[in-house]
Amino acid sequence: MADDTSITLVTAFFPIGRGDWSDSTRSDQKYLDYFAHWARMRNDLIVYTTPEIAPKVERIRSDFGRANTTVVMIDDHATIDPQLLALMRSTARTYPPYSLFPDKPEVAKAEYDYVMALKYWCMQQAAATAHTEHLAWIDFGFDHGGTLYPDPEFFDMRWGGGGFEKDVTIFAVKRPDDAPVFDIVRRTDTFIQGDCLVVKTGYARRIYDDVREQYLHLLCCGMIDDDQIVLQMCARWNPEHYAILPSSWFSPLRDYTGEASRTQAVPYGDDEKTISARQRYHWAKLCLKHSIRQFRHMMRTITLA
Repeated sequence: MADDTSITLVTAFFPIGRGDWSDSTRSDQKYLDYFAHWARMRNDLIVYTTPEIAPKVERIRSDFGRANTTVVMIDDHATIDPQLLALMRSTARTYPPYSLFPDKPEVAKAEYDYVMALKYWCMQQAAATAHTEHLAWIDFGFDHGGTLYPDPEFFDMRWGGGGFEKDVTIFAVKRPDDAPVFDIVRRTDTFIQGDCLVVKTGYARRIYDDVREQYLHLLCCGMIDDDQIVLQMCARWNPEHYAILPSSWFSPLRDYTGEASRTQAVPYGDDEKTISARQRYHWAKLCLKHSIRQFRHMMRTITLA
C-alpha cells in the first residue's frame, strides 16, 4: 500500500517538428537524450507518446532496469482536444504583433502551446491507473541534459516527500505578484515553472478541466501563452486548491524531498539574480521597438469622431 509521500511520475512527448524551427530548435533525438538523462528515477513512470517513440522510451527505461514503466501510445494527439487546438491556431495568427517577443514559441507556435496544455490531460488520464497518493508531472526534457544536475547519477533515487498539503503544488522561480495577466503575457514573463508539479491523485482527475478553463479565458481575450501563466491563473482563481512553493529552475527534486520539504528554507530562483548593464540595454531596445510597433498600430486603427 502506498504511503502519503509516494509519487508516480507522468511525462509525455509528442513531436511537433521543433527540429525544423528557425529558433529554439531541438530535434526529437535531443529530447530522447534529455529523457535518458533523468530516466533512471526509481518512481513508477507513465509516459504518453507516439507509437514510433514508444519503443525508444521503453528501451531507455529497460536499460536502467526500471520495469515499473507504463507507456501509453497516442496515434494522433491533435484529436485529443481539437477545439482547443483550433482556438490556439487562430489566436497565434493574430496575437504576435502585440507581444514584446513575437517570435517566441509560446507566442507564435500554437502546436507548442497545445502540447503544453496536454500535460494536464495526461495527468488526468494517469489518475485512473496510478497506485500512489500523488502524481508529479516531469517534462520529457527535464533539466535539458544537465542544466542543474550535470551528474545523471543524481536521478538514481525515488522522489517523494511530505509537505504537499494542497491538491496541487506548483513551483515558482520568481516571487508572484499581482500584475495583470495581460501584462505578464505581453512580456512573456515567467513566475511558475511548468517542468514539474505535484498533484494529489484524486484531484488530478479534474486538473485538465481547471487548466483548460484558464486557457479559454486567455484565448477568448485574444492572447496565447504556454502553461506557465495558466498555472499562475489557476492559483489565483483557486487558491484553496493550489499552493505555490519557491524554487529555482528544475530544483524541486532537490529542494522538496523527504524532510527537506518541511525544514529547508528554499529561495526563489530570482532572489540572487543580478542584471547586467548589457541586459538592461537589450531590454530597453526591446521595449522601444515594441513601443514603436504599438504606436504605428494605434495610428492605423484610430478613428475620428
